Amino acid sequence: MLEKETSKHKTMIIFNDGDSDIFVLIAVGPNVLAPGLETYDNAVRIAGGRENMIPAKDFQNFDTNVLQQVLKEFCREVY
Repeated sequence: MLEKETSKHKTMIIFNDGDSDIFVLIAVGPNVLAPGLETYDNAVRIAGGRENMIPAKDFQNFDTNVLQQVLKEFCREVY
């Protein structure tokens, strides 16, 4: 169902208290996962680095593997 929903604009609301915040970006689609393309560069810039990106080929592949990676990021210990 999500694969039919598209938007050129995304709105993000970020609460930051100045501590060690980490951005995690779920990179959906081949253009966001291809180094050298502008969409990839934008995604890396938003995420703050490739290590903060979770890949998903498309919305049909947004499965439990992606969810597990998201949970792993939320549950990791921050130093």
